Amino acid sequence: MFLLTLVTDVSIFALNLTTGLGLGLGIDYALLVVNRFREELAKGLDNESAIVNTLRTAGKTVFYSGVTVVLTLLSLTFFPQNFLKSMGYAGAAVVALAVVGALILYLQFWLY
Repeated sequence: MFLLTLVTDVSIFALNLTTGLGLGLGIDYALLVVNRFREELAKGLDNESAIVNTLRTAGKTVFYSGVTVVLTLLSLTFFPQNFLKSMGYAGAAVVALAVVGALILYLQFWLY
């Protein structure tokens, strides 16, 4: 968010709302991925195979859901109000980070 403030003004209300948005989506995406990963482990697969199957199934769902939300939030940047513009920029950045966290960072912990 700091890098975003170097480029444009960001409303304090947008920062507060996107914090909640990021927390909610991060938990939602992580739960989806973890549940799918545990299902794969219950089938008797090793960690690496379970991660591959998890990313093939739940990973696609999280990715396309995140892309949809990012594109929707970026549409707010076309409005002239500063709050809506900053909500679009900040929200898109937070959602993108939630997707990366759910798909890449979280599954790395299961490899080791």
